Amino acid sequence: MQERILPAGHLHRAFTANNTGESLLALGRHAEALAAFTAAESIARAAPTPDHELLGLVLAGKGAALQALQRPDEARAALLDARATAARGPGGAEALAELDARLVALARASVGDGAKKNRPRR
Repeated sequence: MQERILPAGHLHRAFTANNTGESLLALGRHAEALAAFTAAESIARAAPTPDHELLGLVLAGKGAALQALQRPDEARAALLDARATAARGPGGAEALAELDARLVALARASVGDGAKKNRPRR
């Protein structure tokens, strides 16, 4: 229905795709969530007037989906991009704190995975 009402590239389509991604992420459907966040990102980046808050949310969701898919390097890149975007938008301090917490958790998980891989077998 949205396709008939809103023109291609309309920013509200990015909001819808982001919300869909969040729902799919909550349902554990990580690959589908990543596809929704990727669609939202392309729309948000192409918008004539940037919505930094929306793009930051989209990138944070994309990072969460990538992390759930065991793609930590890509997750880190998406979260760092989200952090840089959030710094340009309104309400940046709260978003930055949340993103910093996600980055720390990702780093800790990566270190823990590395320790498990390097542990001698008995």
